[in-house]
Amino acid sequence: MYGTIAKLKLKEGKLKDLKKHMDVEIRDIPGIEDVYVYQMDEDDSIMYLVVIFSSQDTYIKHAESERSNKQYLKMMKLLECEPEWHDGDLIFNRRFK
Repeated sequence: MYGTIAKLKLKEGKLKDLKKHMDVEIRDIPGIEDVYVYQMDEDDSIMYLVVIFSSQDTYIKHAESERSNKQYLKMMKLLECEPEWHDGDLIFNRRFK
């Protein structure tokens, strides 16, 4: 699996809009496995977005797509500044239920 972690700085009052954006925009993306958004305790305007794809190829295909660009431009309207992106292989995960 492969994906990205992005640090986001949310504009004031845009949390509800971010949740809606994520819910709508991540539907039916080929290869997407999981999406998580964490809100930081020390600064509730800081979010970490974690997106996991089935492979690096599916991630790159999506990242280079017109759809991804449109999603990004919509998300930028909710943010104070450009996200800080960190891409890489997921080397371990385990779910406890």
